[in-house]
Amino acid sequence: MNSYIQFLTDRKTGISIPALVFTLLFLLGGNSAKTFAQVDTQPEILCVNPQPSGSAIDITFNAPHTCGTAFVSYDLYYSNSPSGPFTVIAITDINAETYTHAISTASPVYYYMQVNCGPLSPSSEIVSSLPPEAPELVRVNVSTDNTFVRVEWIPNLATNAYAYIIYRDDENGNAVPIDTIYNNELDFYLDNGALPEEGPQAYRIATMDSCTLAPGPVNALEHATVHLTVNVDDCEDGAVLEWTDYQGWSDGVEEYVVMSEDGTGGTAPLDTVTVGVNTYLVTPDLLEAGQCYRILAIRSGGSPFASSNRICITDIPAGGPEYIFLKTLTIENGEVVAEWEIDDTQEITFLEIKRGGNIGDLARLSELNDVTITPMMEYRDNTAAVNNSSYYYQITHTDGCIRERNSQIGRTIYLRGRDELNGVDGLEWNAFELGDAVISGYTVYRQEPDSSLTAIGFTTPDELTFQASVDPAQADVQAFCYMVEAAYTIDCPDGSTANLTSQSNVFCVPRTPRIFVPTAFKPTGVNNIFKPVLRYPTDNYSIKVMNRWGEVVYSGSDPDSGWDGRHRGEIAPQGVYVYVIQMTASNGRQIERKGSVMLLR
Repeated sequence: MNSYIQFLTDRKTGISIPALVFTLLFLLGGNSAKTFAQVDTQPEILCVNPQPSGSAIDITFNAPHTCGTAFVSYDLYYSNSPSGPFTVIAITDINAETYTHAISTASPVYYYMQVNCGPLSPSSEIVSSLPPEAPELVRVNVSTDNTFVRVEWIPNLATNAYAYIIYRDDENGNAVPIDTIYNNELDFYLDNGALPEEGPQAYRIATMDSCTLAPGPVNALEHATVHLTVNVDDCEDGAVLEWTDYQGWSDGVEEYVVMSEDGTGGTAPLDTVTVGVNTYLVTPDLLEAGQCYRILAIRSGGSPFASSNRICITDIPAGGPEYIFLKTLTIENGEVVAEWEIDDTQEITFLEIKRGGNIGDLARLSELNDVTITPMMEYRDNTAAVNNSSYYYQITHTDGCIRERNSQIGRTIYLRGRDELNGVDGLEWNAFELGDAVISGYTVYRQEPDSSLTAIGFTTPDELTFQASVDPAQADVQAFCYMVEAAYTIDCPDGSTANLTSQSNVFCVPRTPRIFVPTAFKPTGVNNIFKPVLRYPTDNYSIKVMNRWGEVVYSGSDPDSGWDGRHRGEIAPQGVYVYVIQMTASNGRQIERKGSVMLLR
């Protein structure tokens, strides 16, 4: 009868045919039902522990009951498959708490148990001889402050699941146990010893066997965090975010979301990046110090997500000065003086002065790598031939990315003039040029003998010539010197407006010597000396007077002396005589005058 009961018991429900019969007899009032005891308590298999030899398995169980004399056996069912079929072993010792099951195969064995007191108790859970399975990892997620990694899993609620052992890979990729969680219903762990800012943090979990206290196998799929780095590359005009792939999801990652944080708690998705692309360029308009970023890996299907470490931009490398502002370009004492304002809050890599006779000819004049950078800087060019031409100038900074930051281009004023031979010096000059400057006009100065300057006239911005009157009475003056000054306004980087001037070179107009030669003289009369009248000093003066046969009758080098008409001690015959006068003007020009004079007697 007992064996019949044992083999006709339903494994799932724990209800046997005799139990059904008992219930019917009880309801009908049959006396035979009183000979059976009711069993309501479910037995529990506590441990299934294979012996080291592999030939037997020790089973520990707890099967409380109140069967009394109606106890028949503890029925232990086993199979090499969790779906059966199962074979029963009847343990008849009412005091038994363990059983050693001899086996002949290394295959896993699955067990469940019922208490047989006539009717059968509910079945215990099926327990395997295998070590407990590792729980399925859900995600590993870095905290928003990078202080820990949250490891999440689906709990293993099997009977032999006692605790979880958390493993994290070391720097060599070896799984090292870092903690044990003695609660198999818990589904997360906070790893405060993780270093998510230094690299991906990889995790596995094993379940500890409740009997052997040995760990079971770890997860087949290791889960690793996304590790985010940033390279603020001014050569790319922004910041390049780069990250590692999330590892562990069997169905992979669907996409990555770039998250931006403004440092005040605000968080917003910046962009979405497809799988396979692990970089993102943050453009300059979005880039600023204090900005923070994270990467969210989204699992295929849309859930869950896993966050990378959070990385913040604390310093944006300088891309050179924000501005170079050429403020003044003038000529002082024959030197070109350039003054400029520069953004000295940024790193200055390579600063140079460019000069050219034309805008298209600007070339390096000087490097300024060994000078102290200040908000206002000056350069003096003593190599410019300011009395021969005007020059264009520009200040240029070149950063480490070989990109240039240029100032405006400026042009000096080149003044020149000529003696108009009518008591007027004609002056002309080129327009002063400086980007962003507004010219209001020009003032013309004459330099006095004591080097002081006297304003002698004004012109509008479009008038680049001037007629300077000269006093003929100043016969001892070799040249008159002039300077032109441009007045202009310019808006500065700080928002202010400056009223400034730029001076030209000092140009001297040499006096052209004037020679007044008499056409006749009478040695015995009032005008008895033949002597040219010279206006304005000259050098290397000489005069020769010749008769009609080419014979020199007079020569001299003193402009204050002349020919008295005598030749060889006697007054020369009346007639026409030829003269040649030579001299050097103050500007070095050679002057020669030829003519004839009538000697009268």
